Amino acid sequence: MAGNTQIRRELAVSSLALLAFGLTACAQGSLFGPPSFPELDAMAGPVVYRDLTTIPERPPKPETKAQDDARQMLDTERATTVEAANRLRDTPFDMPAPAPPPVEITP
Repeated sequence: MAGNTQIRRELAVSSLALLAFGLTACAQGSLFGPPSFPELDAMAGPVVYRDLTTIPERPPKPETKAQDDARQMLDTERATTVEAANRLRDTPFDMPAPAPPPVEITP
C-alpha cells in the first residue's frame, strides 16, 4: 500500500509540474517563439480575379456500349429488387411458437 501512495504522490507532483509549464508557456505566447506574419508590402497590389465567362463548357462525355450495358443491367437488378421487396412486404408473418420452458437439472 505504501508503494501505491508513493506512486500517486509522484504522479500528482509531475502533473502539477506539467500544468505549471503549460501555463507559463501559454502566458509567454508560444513554445516555439513568436508567431510570424507575412510582410504587408508582400500582399500589396491589386487583386485580380479570373473572368469566369471565359471558361469553356465541358465537352459531353461519349457513352460507350459497356456503360450502356451496365446501366441496363443495374436497372433490371433494381426492378427485381423492388419486386422482391414488395413480395416480402405482402407475405403474411406468422409468429413462431413460444420456446419450451427451461428444464431444471437436479444433481
